[in-house]
Amino acid sequence: MNPILENWMRIAENDLKSARALEREALFETACYHCQQAAEKYLKAYLIYAAIEPPRSHDLTRLVTIAKMVEGKFEKLNEAATALSDYATLFRYPVDVPVTCTQEDTKEAIEMAQSVKEFVLERIKPEDTKD
Repeated sequence: MNPILENWMRIAENDLKSARALEREALFETACYHCQQAAEKYLKAYLIYAAIEPPRSHDLTRLVTIAKMVEGKFEKLNEAATALSDYATLFRYPVDVPVTCTQEDTKEAIEMAQSVKEFVLERIKPEDTKD
């Protein structure tokens, strides 16, 4: 497999594993952040696989829009992309009115990140990613 693509996928998987571990510790905001990060990295891995330079953006809807130019079925990820995108920055910076993420929010975020992972992995074939 292409080493750059492999690195994106490895780090994406680490983000997803981190989200699950953080959920067990009731660190819901940080878990949701890692779900967004996992989805972002899986989408960027797909773009690299499709020979598209991924933009420097945390906006998952933008990444899905680019991926849809290659394969229209990425439309299926619009809802997850919209829901997860805010987690890129929502809990990283203090604000006047605290924003929280519940255990239920976290479970949904993990499920959405997992669905992005599965969708992308169905399209990336290791035999097609040789240098």
